[in-house]
Amino acid sequence: MTPELKVLFGPLRRFKVGDFVHRRQLPSDAVALIDALVDPFLDVRREICSQSDPSTSFLLFLYAGQVAVQSVRDQNPAVLARGLIALAIENLAFDGRDTVVALAQIYHSARRLPEVRADGLFQQLAEMSLPPFRDSLLSFVSRLESGSIKQYSRGSDA
Repeated sequence: MTPELKVLFGPLRRFKVGDFVHRRQLPSDAVALIDALVDPFLDVRREICSQSDPSTSFLLFLYAGQVAVQSVRDQNPAVLARGLIALAIENLAFDGRDTVVALAQIYHSARRLPEVRADGLFQQLAEMSLPPFRDSLLSFVSRLESGSIKQYSRGSDA
């Protein structure tokens, strides 16, 4: 691992779930890690994703769920992509079922924002993601398109 990535992953590994729940944000170094995944070089993305483990997975799930809620509250669609990138970094390191829950939260939030094409957002992130997350993301989108997953709504916000 390059020294720069080691510096970015260190605080994330030391960050505790209780700290995230209390502060509602990741350490700034972890946010820089999310920005680094957008790097155009495949080797850098592979290296970032290979460093995810159960000690960082849960925080990335929490972050993805939190940005799904925050994006709707603030009407800020740019935040949704960051949640998907956090899941791309996690790259199914812990349990793929948790990823599906977070994907559903982000997808539902994207549908609530009129300026976001949820399918387009997910396709765009799939292009830059690595397997196995890419496969999971594409599978999620294809199940939505085929109608095998019923889309839900609450009240009048369908």
